[in-house]
Amino acid sequence: MKPLPSRQYSYIEAIVREIEKDEYDALAASIEKDEEIKIEAPAPIPVSIVVAQAADVSLDYVKENKIKELSYDCNKAIEDGVEVKLPDSGKTAHFSLSTQDQLNLLSAEMALNGGADEVQYRADGETFFSFYSENDMRAIIDAVNEHKRKCLLKYHVLKN
Repeated sequence: MKPLPSRQYSYIEAIVREIEKDEYDALAASIEKDEEIKIEAPAPIPVSIVVAQAADVSLDYVKENKIKELSYDCNKAIEDGVEVKLPDSGKTAHFSLSTQDQLNLLSAEMALNGGADEVQYRADGETFFSFYSENDMRAIIDAVNEHKRKCLLKYHVLKN
């Protein structure tokens, strides 16, 4: 087996593909309207397929690909979100956790820490924003933090 060259820099891999004019126009219109653009990340290629296609594969190569796969799965599990039973309203709602959602929750937490009694936020499936009491919003934030902690703990255990 050939040793892999050492890398001095960490980088993010991306799949770049050509899109049709109508896809471009739809993206441009969404950007102009400041709408959220949903991106479906492609499923990772299973390591077994990658290994079967590679002529010279090292154990380090396989480990690196498995860690990438675990990282993808962890991020996907976090972004899929969490169900939260809200203590004041009594209803259960689902909250997705895209990067933008997580930033919005940080802003909501800052508002609560600044003395706000309620925060405007939106659960999955809701058309409009709702006002959530401080108690409900803290339950959402706590559930999100616990969900992320569990996902990351599982990732690190499997990675090791």
